[in-house]
Amino acid sequence: KEIDDSFIKLYENKSLMLPSERYKEHLHMKKAEAQWRQDRENLFRYRKRMQVLERHYPNGVTGLDGPLHENTELYKDRREQLIRQEGRKAYAAAGRTEHLGYQQHADDATASRNYGTEPGLVRSRDIGIQRKDVNPEKHPVRFLDTHSRLFPSYSPTRSHLESNQRCRQPPRVEGRRAMGFASTARDAQHQAPSRLPSSS
Repeated sequence: KEIDDSFIKLYENKSLMLPSERYKEHLHMKKAEAQWRQDRENLFRYRKRMQVLERHYPNGVTGLDGPLHENTELYKDRREQLIRQEGRKAYAAAGRTEHLGYQQHADDATASRNYGTEPGLVRSRDIGIQRKDVNPEKHPVRFLDTHSRLFPSYSPTRSHLESNQRCRQPPRVEGRRAMGFASTARDAQHQAPSRLPSSS
């Protein structure tokens, strides 16, 4: 409801008037101002009660008003929020239903539906798995011959007899043993028993 404040413009009336006319204007301004103050007070109290009602009862009042009412004015913001929330939930539920249907779907061949009938498809086309291609022109790497690498046709450069003879000979480097001890001449001196002179 709009509050009538047209009497304020009468304060700016500076034209020449008779005392009786000025008095009538004064009475009209006084009455209009009292009505304006009353309407303003009523509007303030109405808005105050609406705020208290909305804050104390955010979910609405049964039988009076609430966010589920289509033409509500008090709970209009709350109703728009619930509508957006419902749209998001519906979108998520539709996506979840589609995902669950995809995950729980079983192919006819896997579930053995129409078993024993001719599907009229290419071999293994009705099975939802990848099939190995046995075409050597498309996949030549799968048909490589590894026999020549495992069993070469060339002869080794050294015979096995020569290798055995080399392994049997004790390795010696500059008169020293393979383990890195002293030379053989010094070993013979240390290993020979020393003869002490007799006391007789």
